[in-house]
Amino acid sequence: MSMEPWLARLVLSSILGTVVAIWSLALPDEGDSIQIGVVDEPPHARDGALRVTLDKLPTGSVEPQGWLRTQLVLARDGMIGHLEEISPWCDFQRSAWANPSGQGENGWEELPYWLRGFTSLAFVLNDRELKARAVHWLDAILKSQREDGYFGPRANLDSLDLWPNMVVLYAMRTLHEATGDPRVIPFMRKYFRWQLTLPKEKFIPSSWQHVRGADNLDSIYWLYRRTKENWLLDLAKRNHECTAPWENGIASLHGVNFAQGFREPAQFYQQSNDAKHLE
Repeated sequence: MSMEPWLARLVLSSILGTVVAIWSLALPDEGDSIQIGVVDEPPHARDGALRVTLDKLPTGSVEPQGWLRTQLVLARDGMIGHLEEISPWCDFQRSAWANPSGQGENGWEELPYWLRGFTSLAFVLNDRELKARAVHWLDAILKSQREDGYFGPRANLDSLDLWPNMVVLYAMRTLHEATGDPRVIPFMRKYFRWQLTLPKEKFIPSSWQHVRGADNLDSIYWLYRRTKENWLLDLAKRNHECTAPWENGIASLHGVNFAQGFREPAQFYQQSNDAKHLE
């Protein structure tokens, strides 16, 4: 049985990626030197009330070239760029994410994970078709916002599961950084205002949202840097208090939970200035 061209390219890119990764582990030449420095207190600046040491460049600030661009093009031409053709989670007509009232199928984390990466890929490559497809999804999600500020699938609201929305906000941020879309800031302000209305005991109390609260915090700080509204710092403090206490040890051995959650105390340090959050 013959293999679809895009699938063949995907397999080939995986093989090439493995070869390049192994090659890159080669030791430096004898004459080369590597210098490593450790800083007790890294240099920092302030953005409003936040202490900022490192920050992400806005999407589109760096144009990929050479090997990196080749890998991104392979991703575009491979499974990432074709997932809507084969995945039930990316079926626009049936997705609860695309429905204005949040009704439909597959309304949890799967579509947001893909859309986050797909949106970044589209704008980093400046690919007209990919950008149009990403905006098609994001338009639908923007239109799903209710008067109270909540957006997205109704099933997640019924269970007060904020985790999938945390992932969607990364894609919204990319849209704003790349295009300046004027809808994004009011959309996020309204959503975070809604979060403040939730009783503390019902705010990210369990499951993925509890251990991955850093992803919500990241977007709160992103918005604060653009609006300088102090109520966002109140929400950030609540978010920290309700997130699993990673500063006390490993809150979860689940691989994804660890990767997405352990940074939370260091992120909150931007606001707290408490050294224990860096330990």
